[in-house]
Amino acid sequence: MQFNFKMKSLDIDYVIGAKPTLTSSVSNTLNNDDLAIEFSNKVKEMLFRKVSSHNSTNDVEVSLDQVTKIFKNSFASYLKPSFALADVNIFLNMATVGNVDMGDYFEPSMEEIKEAEREVKGYGLDNYDFRDVDDLYLQTDEELKDEASTWLANVI
Repeated sequence: MQFNFKMKSLDIDYVIGAKPTLTSSVSNTLNNDDLAIEFSNKVKEMLFRKVSSHNSTNDVEVSLDQVTKIFKNSFASYLKPSFALADVNIFLNMATVGNVDMGDYFEPSMEEIKEAEREVKGYGLDNYDFRDVDDLYLQTDEELKDEASTWLANVI
């Protein structure tokens, strides 16, 4: 048995036992935010696994903040997770041989991009379409601290 009712203040249709669906113009914004959060969480999980795997097998350790920053910078330029991941993979390969410089940039080869595309599909990151890196939730610890300091300064 299903009961349908509408909350007028939120324009959300509820069906008991089903996920709520939004029926107003607010739905586009909320759905985009939900997609951005879902995508960002998958990216964070992927990067965390890559950093953990790298650090467990190499002498030169890298931080999650380093690879997050590389991913974000590359994603901002191309808006393609496979290109961003290819750049992260290049960085990790460079770190493996002990040659790490955050200022260096190397153009990924087609082989590296294809490998990154396979990884992106494996993590389920290939079904998202974003127009701006700022739509994502990929702050480094440093960025979060800066935001918190700015907010606190404005409150006080």
